[in-house]
Amino acid sequence: MKSFVRFGFVWLMGIASIATADIGGGLGPLTPPTAVSADGSTIVRVDNAQGMVKIFTFDSQRNTYSLKSSFTSDVVAPASELLFVSNGGEYVVMVFPSTKDSIYAYRSGKVLKKWDVADFLNKAEIDACAETGSTLQWFESGAIAQGRFYFSGPSTTIKALQPSYTVMRGVELGMSFSFRLDLGKLAIERQPDADDSWDSEAAKAAVEKGVSHLEKRQLNGAIGSFTAAILLHPINAEAYYRRGIALKAKAEEDMARAKKLGYKP
Repeated sequence: MKSFVRFGFVWLMGIASIATADIGGGLGPLTPPTAVSADGSTIVRVDNAQGMVKIFTFDSQRNTYSLKSSFTSDVVAPASELLFVSNGGEYVVMVFPSTKDSIYAYRSGKVLKKWDVADFLNKAEIDACAETGSTLQWFESGAIAQGRFYFSGPSTTIKALQPSYTVMRGVELGMSFSFRLDLGKLAIERQPDADDSWDSEAAKAAVEKGVSHLEKRQLNGAIGSFTAAILLHPINAEAYYRRGIALKAKAEEDMARAKKLGYKP
């Protein structure tokens, strides 16, 4: 990879207040599924009641997010942590913790393709994923960059479910896998092994971006960038170390905020 990749997750909490006038609504348990692109320029929000997917892009002149486009979806969108949008909003990916229709890929409002878990995982990998009565917890993390969706698993936590639920099978911690989905060719490629990487240069760029976020105390952006680097290059030791620093700082910040708001554990 020769281009400098502006790559990192930007979490909604840091920018939602800017966009309230155009997007509407506040953040909370009932907030519609929402995701932000890697560079923070684009937001996707899904109104499941109407089956409407809305794409917002940042308007620097107005210092807010404005509606760019929308389309209808025939599936109920997953939780925010399983929803992804590319910079500019061309691609939207929805991930479902299920064995069937596990990944939906959209381009400009149209379904490109959908994949079942068995299309990219073998039986041993499927059996290594945690299972509840209704979900297969195969997905851990993901990101869209340069027309590709990078993802890894299995999940070490139960995603997209609120307690209480019944765990039928726990995760096998020794198992791991990572892939990239080329959204242009509609092909899923497996990373050969943990010591190989298809985008080590892009990972370096993501680390540099994360360091820049960290120096500016932009902790959500830093965590996202370091996570992106790990997806691109799973043995990038610096990315793990710096993400640990950012996570610790974020935890301290969150606890201080909770205390200020009057929370008493």
